[in-house]
Order: sequence, then structure tokens, then C-alpha cells
Amino acid sequence: MNRQAVIIILLLFTFILSVKAEDKPQPPEVISVSVDPFYDKVEIKWKPSISDPSLIHGYYINQWVTDALGNKHWKHIDSVAAGVTEWKSNTMVLNKQLWFSVGTKYNYNNELNSTGGFTMVSETEYEECTDRAKIKWNKYRGWAEGVDKYNVYVSGTGFKGEFTLLGTTTDTTYYHSGFRPKDKRYYYITAQRSGAPSVTATTTLTNVVANEPTLPAEVMISKLENKSNAEIKFTLKVSSDAEYNKFRLMKSTDGSKFDTLYKYSEVGVKSYSDIAAPSDNVYYTLMSIDRCNAINVVSDTVKVMLATAQQADNNVKIKWNAPSDKTVSYTVKSTNTGVERDLVTKDNFNSYNDNYGYIAEGMDNRICYIVEATFAGKFGTVDVVSNEPCIGLQPRIWLPTAINPNSVHTANRSFKPELSFNSPYSITIYNRWKKQIYYGENGPWKGVNKSGEQVVQGTYIYLVKIEYDEGKIVEKKGTVTVIYD
Repeated sequence: MNRQAVIIILLLFTFILSVKAEDKPQPPEVISVSVDPFYDKVEIKWKPSISDPSLIHGYYINQWVTDALGNKHWKHIDSVAAGVTEWKSNTMVLNKQLWFSVGTKYNYNNELNSTGGFTMVSETEYEECTDRAKIKWNKYRGWAEGVDKYNVYVSGTGFKGEFTLLGTTTDTTYYHSGFRPKDKRYYYITAQRSGAPSVTATTTLTNVVANEPTLPAEVMISKLENKSNAEIKFTLKVSSDAEYNKFRLMKSTDGSKFDTLYKYSEVGVKSYSDIAAPSDNVYYTLMSIDRCNAINVVSDTVKVMLATAQQADNNVKIKWNAPSDKTVSYTVKSTNTGVERDLVTKDNFNSYNDNYGYIAEGMDNRICYIVEATFAGKFGTVDVVSNEPCIGLQPRIWLPTAINPNSVHTANRSFKPELSFNSPYSITIYNRWKKQIYYGENGPWKGVNKSGEQVVQGTYIYLVKIEYDEGKIVEKKGTVTVIYD
């Protein structure tokens, strides 16, 4: 072969190679592999191959699959015509990450495959102990530039067009706080391409429900009674519509540090007694506890009310402490004087002087009191009842100065103390030489000696002892004159 022929062959071969190179288009550039959050269908967008359009015969949609033998490979799942730059699946994507690519068809039997990308799938879980939702999704893969940030969108209904931007993050986890029982929220996330804010890929739609039971909205100590300084009795109330009931009755000796006194898990009105707390330095409160042992709601703090009674001159002074720092209305009552009677009712006072003039002659000398308090609490009226202090009153005493055993008037015939109320007494009579001539109990002296004989007219000395308040004694000494008509 001559030199000229060789040159011609080489030139022809070079031309053929150049034609083949020009006939081979570039693979398409996938813009995003996304999921329509409202229909859970895959959406793929790409840029067309850079080449002579006449060489492109369409595009293959490929999915990375595992066959029955466990072999992994790309599989054609659909194809579209040349000039088409997006595709949407007919089937839904349910909580599974899928890998897609787009291939350019050329020369009818050849394909150039893109790098593609993964779908993003989101999921949520509710953290009841923190009242928040945890939203998670897989990292978007497929952009050479990477992800600039993820945008989290939220809706209370899940309807398209009712989502708002909740927040952004560079992580693949986001927390949404502030849930209440039975709240429901819907979410989807978009990945934003670095350097290209308008290029995004979207996750599947997910939702979360705060499936924690309804907690009591109200708890209260509706009544606290100091039972004669022997026990504290409570009446407790909680809202009956609660689905989760765990309560703690708390006790404190300083009003700040509380310890659990009793636990229970029933709704409605309940009673409980604390045997070891008859002190005015004891406070109580009722708490509702959630499933994470956190405090849900707390009642008013109520302090034990301790009342005292003390006689002074012709009055009894009743004193007590306040059961609350709120405005309290008090009612002081006498409880054993034949008929329970309200002595006084007014706001914000802590002592009262009772002249006990309502006690009639012949009544018992022992008198008891209670103080009832009422104040407006956070969830209703709170009633507090004090203990019942009782004292034996020193009676009012009148003694005659003379008697006439022969008088036509019965009242003038004998000597005895006239008392404002019943009390045991004794009478001792002495002559002028201080010799005892008579002694008697709980009965009058009729002017006789120990033998029952009438004494002579004259002045005699008496000693009257009156017992009151369980053993206390009051003595009265003086003279009484015996005269005869």
C-alpha cells in the first residue's frame, strides 16, 4: 500500500472516531428526587442531556432494586420521551428510602445513567415526658454541592395550603414543643440545595398525636378539719373528667419543703386523716402527677388552724392562726351551750373575746369553741375548721350576808352560793372562836350545827369552795349573820 493510501485510511478512521464521539450525548443532570407529601408519590426533575437533540431518543427512569436472588442492580421502571424533564410515580412511597436515577437513551439501545438521588422519608414520635414531638428524616443524597439547610413545615389539619414554616436546621432531627393532650400535628421537610435556594427536595408527610391521657385540670383540699388536736381530716376534690389520676397529698412543717404524705389514684371526693399533725405549723397541699412523675397542677396550700381559749376576768379570749395568706372569713362558735351559736363572723381577724353572758343559770360550767374559716381558692371555696378548745369557766358567785331560818320566804331561810352555772361546792361554817360547827357539800346551810340543832343568833364565819374546770378550786371567805324573828 502506497503512502497516499495509508494517509487516506488514517484520516477516514479519525473522522469515524470523531463522529462516534459527537454521537454520544452526556448523561442528564438530576435536579432533585423528591416526594409529594400529600400523595406520597416520587417526583424526579432533571436537566436534559447536553448534546444534539436528534441523538436523544428519550429517558429511562431507573430504580435500584434487589431481585429474588438477592442481587442488586438498576431496573428500568418507566421511560419518557425526549424533551420531558420531570416524572412522577403512579405508586406511593410508604416509609421507605428509594434510590432513583435517570438515563439518557441514545442510538436506541444505549443508555447513559445519571447519579440520581434518594427519596427522603420522615417519621415522628411523641415524647410525653417533655410534651414535644421528635421529627426525623434521612439525609438527602444526590447533590454534589450538598444541603444548605432543612426547612420543617407544620400544620394542625394536614391540608395542603395550611402548612407554615416551623423552623430550619442543618441536622436531620427537629423537636416541636408545647403539646397538650390529644394535640395532633402534621409535618413535612424540604432539603434546600447549597448555592441554589430554589432547588429543594421534599419528604413524605408524617404526623404525631399527643396520645397521653387527659390530666385533671383542678385539684383541691376542699376542707381541712383539726379534730380536737388528735388528727387532721381532709376532704379532697379533683376533676372527674380526667383519664389519668395520680395524686399526692403533701405535707410541710415550714410551708416551703413538702414531703409526700399519701398517694392515691381515684377521682371524686375523698377523705384522709393525718393522725400525727395537730399543730399550727403544718401545711398541706394536693398535687396531680403525670405519667412522667412531673407535677401537673397543685392545689392551694392550707395550714392547720389551731385555736386556744383562756378565761380572763369575765371574758374568754379565743385565738387562732390564719390557714391561708388569702383573705379569710372567720366564724367563731360556741358549741356546747345548749345550742350551737355563731358568736361573730368577719374577715381577717384572729382573736375574739366572749363574755359568755348567754350561759344561763343551771347550765354546765364547761364551754367549748370552734373557729370556721373560708377562703376563695384557685379552684373553689376552701373550708378550714379549727380544733375545739374547751375550758371550765370560773362561775360568777353571789353569797348572802344573813339568813333567817324562820323566815316566811324560803330563799331567806338558808345560806348557799348562787352560781351562774352548775358547779360542785362545799360549805364550812365556823363560830366566832373559829371552831368548825358545820360542813356540807352541794347543799344549803340551814343555820344548824353538826348535830342538826339550830345555832344561836349571831355572826358566823363561812368558807365556800367551788370546783370548776376539772379540779380547779375557787374559795370564798366571809361572815354570815343568823337572825330570828
